[in-house]
Amino acid sequence: DIKNMAAEDRLESDYRQAIVDICKDGFTKEKFLKLRVASESMLPFIRVGDELFVEPYDANLVRRGELIVFRSDQELITHRVIYSHNGIFQTKGDNMAKPDEIMGNKDILGRVYLLERNEQQFDLLSLHFTRINRLLGWLGWTQVQCLNMLEQLGNRFNNKTHYPWVVRAFLLAERLILFTCSYH
Repeated sequence: DIKNMAAEDRLESDYRQAIVDICKDGFTKEKFLKLRVASESMLPFIRVGDELFVEPYDANLVRRGELIVFRSDQELITHRVIYSHNGIFQTKGDNMAKPDEIMGNKDILGRVYLLERNEQQFDLLSLHFTRINRLLGWLGWTQVQCLNMLEQLGNRFNNKTHYPWVVRAFLLAERLILFTCSYH
């Protein structure tokens, strides 16, 4: 039944939009939002079930490496900023090979300032985590640039063989950084 499927899609779309609207309203009332992670896109730094505390944030102050919450197709997504310049941003999930679409100030809902896992809290604005996040932001940007170069080389460089290895190398580098910095 195509009619039923279309009605369900509309209902799901309305539901997602309502969640985004509630979150935007929540900022004005509580000054922060508490979101539970439902995706593996930020592994290993953020895990499914972690709770994120998000504060409203001036998008003009966003820096590489920070974790932001943004709206995409009526969903809320938390990813790391890998590029920021003059109100233009690009983000990427740490566990993703490709970056998200470029976005502007209006898409950003807030910045993650605290992560809670198993009743343990991690202050992401502390100097320790600011440095880790900045390094991971640069690593994500470098990964995207390497993969773009592979795509430009095309057939001269066997993408199908090397592409997965490049992605794995960057994921390994990220895990080594997190392990070395005593974040498990």
